[in-house]
Amino acid sequence: MRYWLMLIALVLVGHGQAQTTLRGTLPDCNFPQLYVHAFYGMHIVHTDTVPLRNGTFTYYTPQEEGYYRVAFNDTNYVDLILSPDVPTAIQLTGTKLKEIVIEQSEENRLLFNFKAYKKDIDHRLRNIDVQLSFLVETDTLYHALLALKEVVNNEFYTYANKVFKDHPNTYFTATTRPFIHVKNDCGYATQHAEMPRDKYVKKHFFDAIDFSNPALTRTTLLPNIYMKYFEGHVQYNEFGFKQAIDIILNKASANNEVYDLTLAYLMELFDKVGPKIIFEHIVENYYRNESCFEHFQDASFVFNAEAYRKLRIGSIAPDMAIPNAKGQIKTLSEVAYHHQLTLVFFWSSHCSFCKATIPELKKTYAAYKDKGFEIYAVSLDDDPTAWKSAIAEYDLEWINVSSVQGWKAEEVNTFLISKTPTLYLLDRERTIKGKNLQADTVELLLRHSLE
Repeated sequence: MRYWLMLIALVLVGHGQAQTTLRGTLPDCNFPQLYVHAFYGMHIVHTDTVPLRNGTFTYYTPQEEGYYRVAFNDTNYVDLILSPDVPTAIQLTGTKLKEIVIEQSEENRLLFNFKAYKKDIDHRLRNIDVQLSFLVETDTLYHALLALKEVVNNEFYTYANKVFKDHPNTYFTATTRPFIHVKNDCGYATQHAEMPRDKYVKKHFFDAIDFSNPALTRTTLLPNIYMKYFEGHVQYNEFGFKQAIDIILNKASANNEVYDLTLAYLMELFDKVGPKIIFEHIVENYYRNESCFEHFQDASFVFNAEAYRKLRIGSIAPDMAIPNAKGQIKTLSEVAYHHQLTLVFFWSSHCSFCKATIPELKKTYAAYKDKGFEIYAVSLDDDPTAWKSAIAEYDLEWINVSSVQGWKAEEVNTFLISKTPTLYLLDRERTIKGKNLQADTVELLLRHSLE
């Protein structure tokens, strides 16, 4: 079946003000409608459904510059840069939306020319890699191919940097240059930096990003760059993640929209893949209001963040009623009421970190148990024999309780426990005075409060 050209064109409306308009005619088209989606970080948000009447349609684009996906379905679509103030005219040749001819749109001409050039470069690099796979490092041709690969890469960076230099104020440059900046080692080779490459790249990693530009939220740029930063320049431990998050959010604070997207991305990432202690760090230090996440209201991380908010310092801790080793129910609220300060200690008999913590807590308990201090130790064991044996072995005189359900215990979800040991310090009203504490910090807090 022969399809006519479908035209997406600019029309002028109102008092001489330009407004980008998607218009088209496609006789004999079997699709009843077009869908328009906006990019918001890694999320694609449906914005409009455009009906086709006798193969024709007209659509006025949203009033925000960004990347938009015009689609018939999940496999037949084209991604475009659209702005209400920039003339755009693009022909789509047939019902395969990726087959386009750009008539008027500097932004999209730059985008598609760049994609085509990069596709050619990637093809050449793949061919080199295939040839390299058949050679050994001692082969003369092997090193010649490596040199050729560097030449091809440099050719691409030269091309890209010229495009960015010739079109400095375009949305295309703002959203593409950071990728090339990072891929090209943040200019290390040209700067002749007097520091190690890794240190230089980490220091200058975000230099090409204008965090004050809210339009950066309407592309996948920021999440992709953040992930590259995590993958290449962050120590995979609690300190490393926290340091990286603090750096990223400090930079993102240049604009409220950029900050909200960044915060949402980080919360979603660490809620899904962990470690949960990092998600909790973000909630405790940065999360303020779920209404900022209009595109994420159904996301689990928003629900989980609200749960963590209920366990912030200054909040009232949930009550627990758990049996002790003799089967007697011990209620946290009652224990806390009769003591000035109560430490809730989540642990298990097979946790090596717990075993290291117990001796320090025993010293603290001995020093302060007669001064208004108690420990409510919640075991996450699933074997009653192992739990009771540990109580006897370590001579634990404080209040020991357990539902003996391991990590399936209700208190795990109530207190959002992700690791053992976990320590909460409460006052008589169960107000949380400290959380995620170390044993030495507990002693310091008690010394300050009870002496």
